[in-house]
Amino acid sequence: MASADEFDQFDSFDRDFHRVLFERSGILGLWATMRRLSVHLDRLRRLNLPMPGKLETVLADHRTIIEAVRSGEPEKAVAAMRKHLSGTLSIIDLICE
Repeated sequence: MASADEFDQFDSFDRDFHRVLFERSGILGLWATMRRLSVHLDRLRRLNLPMPGKLETVLADHRTIIEAVRSGEPEKAVAAMRKHLSGTLSIIDLICE
């Protein structure tokens, strides 16, 4: 199991990954808006991170997104991003337990 410091570092890297996607998409202004409005989602993400397999799933999702973007497959990238973004939201009840 990762330590609290490792979760903090992972969370920071994860946030950077998403910021870079917004930046490279030319919508960095939207990133700032999203960050201001995502307090509750951030709390859910932090509660979800220590769950078994979550870190590995996030990394695998990120790899899939990067591969789709690099290979010029926008439909695959969109599908991978939707899957990734729905991960925490799909288990809110479990996180609350």
